[in-house]
Amino acid sequence: GDLAASFLDIGEAQKALGDPTAARESFRAANAISTRLAARDPGNADWQEGLASSLIKTGDAEWALGDLAAALAAYRDGHAIRARLAQQDPGNAHWQFELAESHSNIGDTRRAQADTTGALESYLAARAVLERLVAMKSPDTDWLKELAVVFNKVGDVRWAGGDFAGALGAYRGVLGMRQRLADLDPQSAPRQQALAGILGDIGDAQRALGDGRGAAESYLAALAIDERLIAVGTANAALRAAILELRAKLREVRP
Repeated sequence: GDLAASFLDIGEAQKALGDPTAARESFRAANAISTRLAARDPGNADWQEGLASSLIKTGDAEWALGDLAAALAAYRDGHAIRARLAQQDPGNAHWQFELAESHSNIGDTRRAQADTTGALESYLAARAVLERLVAMKSPDTDWLKELAVVFNKVGDVRWAGGDFAGALGAYRGVLGMRQRLADLDPQSAPRQQALAGILGDIGDAQRALGDGRGAAESYLAALAIDERLIAVGTANAALRAAILELRAKLREVRP
């Protein structure tokens, strides 16, 4: 276990240094060690989890190198282990969260391969797991943030497929979560920007559905948030670009 963990740490360092090829080799070395350990004692959950983690990290490296097929294979192998662990202990929130993450990884890869149906299937599976976690008492904000991200991905896939009503429904689901996260930490500029971002997405979907008035209201709400951030000194290129884009969209939807 310790040697495999060392290879994972080395791989993470190589990844941070921008060397995904070397990182992949380190993660593969960790895979080989973890595979032997997991085969020696299939009932050892820690070793099984370690193998799943090294497989997921290998998938990340394959993705960075542009080999989506290899990334998907690694993600699926890691996911299969995480699914078994989550099934063995449904009350283990950590394993459930990791299961949702692996569903999302698979969805991202399928989406990159233009498999929108498969991507949506994976995102919906991730959403179901995260919704169960968030429904628990005092949910971790990381769960809520990840649920918002997955809802957003569901909306994006539906948007790409021309299902604007489905996209709007998903984006509205994100809005409640982004509002809740922003309320938990009103001083967090990233959370405020994320709230404005989803309001902009809602406006786009309303506009695509022919609801110009609704789109204008959403764009105005997003613009108000972004302008408040500028007023308190939160100025960055992305924020300024978002303001310019929102103003342009408002000019287009207003009579």
